[in-house]
Amino acid sequence: MDAPRRLGLRIWEGALDLFTGEDGDGEPIFDPVHLGAVCIVCLAVTGLLYWLLWSLLVYEGGLFAKGEGWFGNLTALGICVLALWALLHLYRTAQAAKRRTGQKADA
Repeated sequence: MDAPRRLGLRIWEGALDLFTGEDGDGEPIFDPVHLGAVCIVCLAVTGLLYWLLWSLLVYEGGLFAKGEGWFGNLTALGICVLALWALLHLYRTAQAAKRRTGQKADA
């Protein structure tokens, strides 16, 4: 009975040290509000992606086997195309900026 109690105390002290211990100088500083906002934004983006794909591929028979629901399917297709274009634009902008920074460093 004494060994499990000691093990439990060691686990408890380790957990307390994890949350209340001093951070080293090289450790990153985490803002709990920022971390919470990232979690909420990730959940929202996942929900939007699910809705977009569902309305594109499943709603009223989907885009391929058509019955009704053309408007919803075409709207989802348009939003998908816009999202892909925006991501491609961001990627190309970042790639061009990286090239310019590399050229300045070489000069």
